[in-house]
Amino acid sequence: GSEMCIRDRSPAVKPQPRDVLKSMATYLRTLDRFTVRVEKTTELILPSDQRLHADQTMEVAIQKPNRMRIDYQNLSGGRQLFYDGQTFALYTPEAKVYASAAAAPTIDETLDLLETQYGISVAIADLLVANPDSRLVQNLTSETYVGRILVRGIPCHHLAFQTPDLDWEIWIEDGPKPLPRRLLLTDKSVEGAPQMTASLSDWNLNPVSYTHLRAHETVLD
Repeated sequence: GSEMCIRDRSPAVKPQPRDVLKSMATYLRTLDRFTVRVEKTTELILPSDQRLHADQTMEVAIQKPNRMRIDYQNLSGGRQLFYDGQTFALYTPEAKVYASAAAAPTIDETLDLLETQYGISVAIADLLVANPDSRLVQNLTSETYVGRILVRGIPCHHLAFQTPDLDWEIWIEDGPKPLPRRLLLTDKSVEGAPQMTASLSDWNLNPVSYTHLRAHETVLD
């Protein structure tokens, strides 16, 4: 309608949401390695129905096919998740707690393992490695091209999708580098349908090669 026209100055023919999503996935799969900063806010619903919002900042480093490091930052020193193709490890520096377990040979499979067996939510990582089995794209029931909008000064395609469990929106950079810039999930499978929103910034598509994606042995001292 006319409301859309005010917001959307894109060509008269709107892109298909799934096509924009596919171009992002295809582009992400071409990246051998990258780092990105993720600022995530998760909504928590208390028994009193008060909604609280928990913030988390993560620095994510991925090197194909089988290296990943996630630094979860917080005031007490944070924690780190490492994956090197054989094992994944969680290290909490403040408590000097180090736990590791056997991992799958690829990042995609390891993300599935983390989610299903260890309850470590990886919606963002799923997105970053364009995991085709992500619950984001399973059983889509609707898709909407909302329009073009600036996200932190970057023109983005704003898309909205629904599955039986999730309503989600994604903002994908418009141009030769279709990077995800923002993600918003509403989880309908949980009572109260809490939201999670994430901003993705500081993309570095040519970081130094990081052999240091292994947990340093010194952490075990």
